[in-house]
Amino acid sequence: MTFPSLDLEKELLDSFDAVIGIDEVGRGALAGPVGVGAFLLTREMLYSLPALIRDSKLIAEKKRAEVAEAVMAWGESGVGLCPVSTLLYIANEARQVAFRPRCCINGPVQCWPARTA
Repeated sequence: MTFPSLDLEKELLDSFDAVIGIDEVGRGALAGPVGVGAFLLTREMLYSLPALIRDSKLIAEKKRAEVAEAVMAWGESGVGLCPVSTLLYIANEARQVAFRPRCCINGPVQCWPARTA
């Protein structure tokens, strides 16, 4: 089993001031809305990585709220939600499933602003 690392992010931070990681969750128009989370990472932040952070699938359910608070206190993050109606519209217009996450990034129906420490 392989575990996530920050190797790619460290490599990118050699050339860029910051890296924004994103992840989506949801099954799209077939089963509900899609949510997208984003987090801004800088080289300086690598030295203050909260000890609780690891692969979210390996975090016990009881600890997830605590880890989420640690992540939000550590840096800037944001969440966007895209409803089924928008996903269906995009799918019909574009005829490509690959366009679905883009609605959350470019124009979420609901978006919580980034929270900083």
